[in-house]
Amino acid sequence: MFLSERTLDLSKYGWKDCSIVFNALSFEELTGLQVAKAGWSTEDPKSAEDIFARIEAQFVRGEALNEKSEKVELKKEDLKQIPFDMFVKIIEWLLSGELDPFLDPA
Repeated sequence: MFLSERTLDLSKYGWKDCSIVFNALSFEELTGLQVAKAGWSTEDPKSAEDIFARIEAQFVRGEALNEKSEKVELKKEDLKQIPFDMFVKIIEWLLSGELDPFLDPA
C-alpha cells in the first residue's frame, strides 16, 4: 500500500484553524467506498456502519473545536461525534480524490 495524506481544512465549517487528515484512498478503497455508499439504506444500519468503518480506517489525525470552542485533538473514536453535515462533506471529499477543496492553488 502506498500512503499519501490528504488534509481537509475545517475552517470553512466554523472550526477555525482546525483540520482533519486522512490517508488518500487507493483505487480499490475508492471503489469499495463508492459501492458501500451506493448501497446505503436508512433501513439497514449495517450499511452505514460499513461506510463509517471505511472512513475511519483512513483517519490519521485532526483538530476540532469542543463545546467550549477550545481546540482539541480529534481521535478516531471521536469521528462519530462530528456533525453529520460535516461528515457527509468528508465522504464526498474522499470520494472526489481532490486535495483540500478549500486550499487556494499556488
